[in-house]
Amino acid sequence: MEYHPFVLRVRGARVLVVGGGGVGGRRAVLLASKGAKVRVVSLEFSQELLRAAERLGIELIEGGFGEARRHIPWASIVVIATPHTGEAEEIAREALKAGKLVNVAADHRLGNLLFPFAGESKGLLVGVTSLGVSGLAARRALEKIIELLDGDEEVECLLETHGRLKRLLFEVVEDSRLRMEVHTSLWNDAEYRRLCREGRVEEAMSRALEVARSVSGARL
Repeated sequence: MEYHPFVLRVRGARVLVVGGGGVGGRRAVLLASKGAKVRVVSLEFSQELLRAAERLGIELIEGGFGEARRHIPWASIVVIATPHTGEAEEIAREALKAGKLVNVAADHRLGNLLFPFAGESKGLLVGVTSLGVSGLAARRALEKIIELLDGDEEVECLLETHGRLKRLLFEVVEDSRLRMEVHTSLWNDAEYRRLCREGRVEEAMSRALEVARSVSGARL
């Protein structure tokens, strides 16, 4: 598979959305709500987008593909949310050649960036994509993952105890390689993992500190 999932912090990113209809409008609103600077070029704009533009600071520019081309140098991310046409393909190729991250809603193969179905549970961000095969399957898979995480004591224990330990290690252990050794040792520690599976948070935290002291020699 030529794809690999990454998580991108979009706050402050400059996003050009070509097409302001249903799909383009939703993606523009989503990205702007997460702090991106969004500029939409379109011949028409959805009601959702019109309502949200002023509130979220989305810039709306009336125009077609020719106008959109003028804004490619400004953007770091280009989202093409128009029907699949030759002009849309040309915009995608031009943006890719300019080194931009490019999402093409009508055909993900024309770009290098995908929009997964995304959700959160217990501080975990989860994204699922079927690579264009079936959005329905990807959406249901996300729902099932979130349902599983919501009732999982082991994951909650790992988040709580390992999160607390990481914060402590950053304060007292300067060597990042040594910190990584602690994390690896903790993952492989059968007692710690058992306590987390049983949801025994405080006992698991005590065990995590024992492992960290043993590996790092730090006073925790």
